[in-house]
Amino acid sequence: TSHGWPQFLLDGRFLYSVLVRGSDEARIEMSSLDGAVPQSIFHAPSRVAYSPEAGGTLIYSRRGNLLSVRFDPVRAQTVGPPQVVAPFVGFSREYGIRLFASGPNQVAFQGSDPNRVRALVWFDRDGRQGETLGEPARYSLPQISPDGRQVLVARTDAAGHSNIWLIDAAGGTS
Repeated sequence: TSHGWPQFLLDGRFLYSVLVRGSDEARIEMSSLDGAVPQSIFHAPSRVAYSPEAGGTLIYSRRGNLLSVRFDPVRAQTVGPPQVVAPFVGFSREYGIRLFASGPNQVAFQGSDPNRVRALVWFDRDGRQGETLGEPARYSLPQISPDGRQVLVARTDAAGHSNIWLIDAAGGTS
């Protein structure tokens, strides 16, 4: 058994994944630093990303789709069925995870072919496509800043060299 992908909730409690060797899914648990007994929330493939949006939302991938489900941190349970945010989310063989990040009211993800030139596009939690962010390039590993104003990405040039780029979320300036 291993534990990973910890992330704080707004009240100081935290979520993490419990992976059991040989299992296809992780048990997502919630705990606190005061030594309270961990609470099991639900099962998901390897990790979730928490967003405080709409009272609480968990983002995760299943069978290549990026999903969101409402999460009530007070009752420590999901609320309602999951919704597809986007299909064909990229996979990292090195880390064994789907490549996505969640920020306030935003989700960033990598498509399934990391070598393809692509545009970064905003999607809302219901899967509706929004504005394009920056210029098309070979992006990977997007991360949204905590305030939602910037996106960090690895960007690979034609020679195969990768650098970290910072993109302004409002104007798309790299």
